[in-house]
Amino acid sequence: GKKNYRDHISTRLLLMVSTRSQTKPKPKKDKTEKVVQSVKPKPKPKRKAATKPAPKPKAEKKSPKKAATKQSHSKNTSDLFGTIFKNTAAVIKKFTPPLKVTKNTADKYELTTLKGAKINGRDRYPDGIFFASAQIQKHFVGFYFFPIYSHPREFKTGVADDLKSLLCGKSCFHLKKDDPKIYTQIEAVLKKGVQIYKKEKWL
Repeated sequence: GKKNYRDHISTRLLLMVSTRSQTKPKPKKDKTEKVVQSVKPKPKPKRKAATKPAPKPKAEKKSPKKAATKQSHSKNTSDLFGTIFKNTAAVIKKFTPPLKVTKNTADKYELTTLKGAKINGRDRYPDGIFFASAQIQKHFVGFYFFPIYSHPREFKTGVADDLKSLLCGKSCFHLKKDDPKIYTQIEAVLKKGVQIYKKEKWL
């Protein structure tokens, strides 16, 4: 009866207690562990492969024909300027004396006065005043003529148009052609320059 029921209940309770003690509680998951797992490390950026600079384009080789043509033109110009210089210097040389040679090289010929020159009562040129010269330049032969600079009024007339067209600046004529007519005109202005210098008592 009652005793058997009590024994049954007690047996049942003992079984429940024994089963509870055997079953272990499940461990709680750590929240920080989840956070650590969720935050994945960023992948390192891949290094770009070093790009080699593009090779410089090779300079075009000058054709031997062009180089030969350039050399030929340069030689012809040099020969022409040499002839012009020689002929111009020969004209200037005609006026020694009364003038003296102060430069006589392969590319320059120059004349000055023998005595010093006084200008406005002052000895401006004690060793002699420059008169004329011929000089080879890069692109022309220069005929330098000081009287046309010191006495421009006297040369407003009497200078041939062909020679006047070659005047660059105040006293330099650019000669680029071997023209006998120009040499004659140069001689004419040189004669006039000597007369002016004599008038000034510079000769």
